[in-house]
Amino acid sequence: MHMNRFGGHIKAAIIEPGNINTAFRSEKAPKATKRDSPYYTMTQSTVKSIEGMVRQGIRPKEVAKVVIDAIDNPKPKLRYIVSQDAEEIIEASI
Repeated sequence: MHMNRFGGHIKAAIIEPGNINTAFRSEKAPKATKRDSPYYTMTQSTVKSIEGMVRQGIRPKEVAKVVIDAIDNPKPKLRYIVSQDAEEIIEASI
């Protein structure tokens, strides 16, 4: 492969965490959630759905453990599915 010129030590893995319980809600664009925004009504169901998924998500520490395991493994798996909902998301997309 072309990566061999970099020493052949580059490995890649796909980490599929699913929903993660973070402060995502506080990070999103606030303008669309203001009542006078033309997007307000349209975004409300999406915002509620995302908030529900985030609340039920796994803790960031659980994802970090998997990332560290993948990094420390001399022969990492190609794909790491971290949570049950990640598995369900993958199954739904097939």
